Formats: sequence, structure tokens, C-alpha cells
Amino acid sequence: MNNKDLLNTDILRARIMNIEYENYNEKELESEIKRIYFEETGKEIPAEVTVYLSDVELIEYKKKSIDYGLDGTIIHFLSVENQLNQAITITRGSESREKDNWRPLDWGYNLKGIFVGANSAQFNIAKEFDEKVTTKILNQINSKTNLKDRLPKLKKLGFGHSLGGNNIVLLQMMSPDDYNLANHSNDTNFINQRFEDVYVINGAPPSINQLVKIDQIFLNKLRMNFNINSPKEINTIPTEKLKKFTEDYYKNKIDETTIHHITAEEDMLYNMTRVRGFIDIGVREDFLDTDPKFGGIKDIIEKIPDEEIIKIQDFMSEYSMSYNKDGFDGFIKEFTGFDPKIVDLKEEYSADGLNIVERGLILMKMGPMISDMSKKVPKFLEQFDTLNKNADVILQELVNTDYITLDDKKVIEESLNEIRTSLQNIDKALLIEALDFLDNKNNSNALLDSIINILSNKNIIEQRLKKLLDTFHVNVDAHGLGKVINTLAKDGRVSYRRHDMYLTKGSIKVNLSSAVRIYQKGMLILEEKRDAIQRLKTQFLIEYIDDYTSRKQGLMNRIHSMEANPKQQTHLLKKLYLPSDYYELKRVNIHEYIPAMPATISQTFDQMIMTAEQDLEEEWELVKKMRESIEELFEREEMITKIFDIK
Repeated sequence: MNNKDLLNTDILRARIMNIEYENYNEKELESEIKRIYFEETGKEIPAEVTVYLSDVELIEYKKKSIDYGLDGTIIHFLSVENQLNQAITITRGSESREKDNWRPLDWGYNLKGIFVGANSAQFNIAKEFDEKVTTKILNQINSKTNLKDRLPKLKKLGFGHSLGGNNIVLLQMMSPDDYNLANHSNDTNFINQRFEDVYVINGAPPSINQLVKIDQIFLNKLRMNFNINSPKEINTIPTEKLKKFTEDYYKNKIDETTIHHITAEEDMLYNMTRVRGFIDIGVREDFLDTDPKFGGIKDIIEKIPDEEIIKIQDFMSEYSMSYNKDGFDGFIKEFTGFDPKIVDLKEEYSADGLNIVERGLILMKMGPMISDMSKKVPKFLEQFDTLNKNADVILQELVNTDYITLDDKKVIEESLNEIRTSLQNIDKALLIEALDFLDNKNNSNALLDSIINILSNKNIIEQRLKKLLDTFHVNVDAHGLGKVINTLAKDGRVSYRRHDMYLTKGSIKVNLSSAVRIYQKGMLILEEKRDAIQRLKTQFLIEYIDDYTSRKQGLMNRIHSMEANPKQQTHLLKKLYLPSDYYELKRVNIHEYIPAMPATISQTFDQMIMTAEQDLEEEWELVKKMRESIEELFEREEMITKIFDIK
């Protein structure tokens, strides 16, 4: 195959990226990759598949650093026969919460790492993961006699969706200058670049603030070209000049045609490239129209004034030190005064409530926290006031673009003022709220009234923004891989839900992936049942039939021995009270009667086995009938016939 890309279609790449979100272990993920490959190509994957997970490979690295939410997978395809040697690095997109705790670490990084440019942790971890596993793969190849000489050079590819798209593009943008694997720099099996190609779906665009944080050479170029002394002065550079300079710099540094984008027209993250501070790098042949009834929200985003974006970035940058030092928890604590570890501490205790000791321990920690919150929540309210004042600009643009009416604008502004008042009341009720938090109850009427008022005004705002929210929901939906995968499907009979392939014939829709799972699992269970029945039959034969025959034969052998050697039985005369030294036993004649094993034993067992085998045959026919029905429905297409037998 000359090491041509094994995952060589957009839909294959999209489905593999999607399955990576599931937190499967290595073996489960390898199995899913093989299944998806067969569903899309009708062929078994022509290579050994090895999966490396970031949680496993970086377990020691993560112990020494704060968790900023980076998850990823590297897939290695290897075949001497088919001349395949490919490693695919997949960086995962944003998750609403991490698999092992409640914190939305990815979204914290979206805000602080990309938008503000205050942190480069996910990029650094992704780089560490990619380089460590690349080294591991190369060492494994080199350690096997003559394997390196029989394989093509390692081809590296990068896949990423959403935040993962941002990370994978950054890895490519920072190569080759930033790419250094010293142990393999002279290795003929090593390619001196990060990735041969990168494939991105609805990726979060790189931000200039982010690049300044990561790339010192780029920062120096900015300083020289625009005569600035510090990164903060970047805000003084005109937007278009800053964007053009940055894009030109990186397009001259790397071959941007190695970065391939698939982007939905409605995707919100792509529209972010129209906001000050974001760049667009790479190629896209066209945009996907995931919902013809809706367009993107670029017309609104383009109207957000640059100075407002700068204000938000400046405000958020104030909390960069805390985020970099203590991650998500540090940011939230510095921003609001609230310590997220209080939630962890409370969850450690009984779900039935806190005893007096536990309550006391938490109160000791909550005292300083409440004091801190009383100082910082008012500052947050000041920022809310600033945003509230600037809301007029955005709301007017919504009027101009027909998303709301002037009356809607007036009602929304009134509701925002109501929310502001309620936030002030909540600030005053912090201590009561803290105590109620410990008891899992809320006895504070002031706090309850304030929350009800906020929710009520929130509902009013949502009603007035219905048209905008409908568009926003479409944009969010278009961002997900599920929508993209279904739009990419070129066969009109094929659709996808979650990770399963559906086939449609007329009005009938079949979940082929699920049917294959049921068939294979059913066949496996039936094979186990058949083996169990066979083991039971064998055991019955050993424990009953063979044992009876063996015992009977042993008894007959003893009888024949006694009859053939009567003198050896002379000692039995003592039992007749006859002196053995006076009498001699000259002949033994035994009249034996050994009854046959009761027929009911075998009959009962045979009936039980017959019933089990009949049930097994019926179940076998049911599973086979399900498969045959699907094959007949789709006129025994070769792919559908073969997919049931894939291992």
C-alpha cells in the first residue's frame, strides 16, 4: 500500500475522532476502530492496531502538574506485508466536564488559554504526549531485528476537533523549528517534521495572544515590526494589520496546505476568526451546510467592537497568575472568592448529611472563603455593571439584524437591571447560603427570592431572544461531530447516531452497528452455552456412566480373583468361626447380582440436555434470522454480509 493514509476519507477521520471521546480502554478502542473501518470500507483493516492513551502514557507527567484537561489518543498502524507504518495523534475537543471530576477544565482552558492567551498547558501536554509516544514507537521498531529495514518511514498525521483542532494545529505551526527528538534525529526511520498532514473539524482557531505565549520568536518579530515593548501593547496594533502580519508569518514558516479544515457554515468557533485576535490558517475546499434553514452568526460577531473584546481580555487576564498556578480552582477562587475544593470536601462525606465534626471541619475552611467572597463578589458586580452598560451596543446590533425588536431590547435591558439587583441581594446573603449549603437546604427567603427573580428574568430574556437562541443552538449543534458526520455521508441510505451506522431501505431504518453487536454477542453467548452443554454431557459421562462401569468392572475383577485363588481367601473362615489352621478353603464360587444403573438417572439427564439443546437451537435460529433478515432487506450486499463476521 506504499504507506498511503489508511484513514483516507473525511467520514472515516470524523468517526474515529468521535469515538475517541468515549474514554474506552486500549482494547475497546482498537475494536471500535476496526469496526468503523469495516463499516466505511467493507474491508478488514490491513494492519496491526495499537492504541496509546494520554492518561496512561502521561500518568507520571500529570502527577507533577496541574490538570488542565488535555485528553488524547495516538493510533499506530503497522504492517510489513502491506508496507504500513503510520501514527495518528488525536487531540480531543472540549468536554463539558472531565470524566473523573465535576470541573469543566476544557472550557476553562478555552477561556484562559485561547481567548486570553494566559496559559499554554494543553499545548505543552499535547507536545509531550506526541513526542513521548513517537519515541516509544520508534524504539519498539528499532528493537526488533530487521523490522526497521522492512518498513517505510514512520508517517505521522494529526487529527483534532474543536479545542483539539486548536491544539493539533498549534503542534503543526510550531514545527519544524520547535520539533526536536534528539534520540532519533539521525534515524533513517524518522521524519523530521511534526505531521505530514493535519485534519481539523470545526477547530477552535489559534489566537494571537495564545501564539505570543507559546512562540517567543513570533513575539520578538511582533516587537520589531510594530515597535512595541511588551505583549500588552499588542492591543494598540490595528486589528487588520495584526491579523495579516500574524497569518503571513506562519504561512511563511510552515506549509499551510498540510492543514486541512472541514468547517460547518454554522459553526460558531470558525466565526470567531472574525473577532479581533484570532487568525485563520490552513486550507478548506468548501464549507459544510449542516442545516440549510440557518446560517452562521458571523453577522453579529463581526459587529462586536474591538475595544469590547480587548476589555474582556484585559479583565480576564487579571486572573492569569492564579489560573497558571492553581488551574481551574485558582481562577474561580481568585475571580469570585469561592473555593471549589469545598464541594470536593462535602462530597467526601456521607450523602445522608453532615455530622457535627464534618460540619465543623467545613466551617473552618468556609470562614476565610466567605470573607474572601464578600470582597470579590462586589468586584464581580462592578464588571457586571460594565458589561450591562455595553450590552446596549450588542442589543442594538440584534435589532439591526432583525433578531429582536426595539420592544424586545427595552424588556431585556429592564430584566438585566433586575438581575443586577438580585445579585446584590445574593451578595448580602452569602453567609446564610453557606450554612444552608452544609445542610443541603435553603431557608433564606431573601436568597430564595433573589434566585427566583433571576430565573424569572432569565426566562423573559430567553423568550425575547428566541430567534437568536434558535440560531445559536443550530450553531452549537453544527459544531458537534455528529452533525458533521451525517452531512458528510454521501450514500443517501446511510446515517449516523452517536457512533452507530444506520441503513435505510424505504421506510425501514436499521441500526447496522447495533445489529452486528447483538449478532456477535449473541453468537458468542450461544457458543458459550453450547460448550457448557458439552462440558455437562462429558461430566455426566465421567461422573455417572463411566464411574458405574468402572466400579462394576472393579467388583467383577475382585470376584474373579477370589474364585481363581481360593487359598488366599482362607482368612475369611475366621468370620465363620472356623480355625483357618485346621480347615483349608479349596474352592470359592460367588453368585453375583449387580443391578444396572437406574434408567431414570440417564432419562432425567437426557431430557434436561435435550431441552437445553432445543432452546439453544431456537436461540441460534433467532439470531441467524435477524442477520438473514437484514441481509435480505439489503439484497445480500457483500459489505453487509461480511460485516457480521468481522472480528
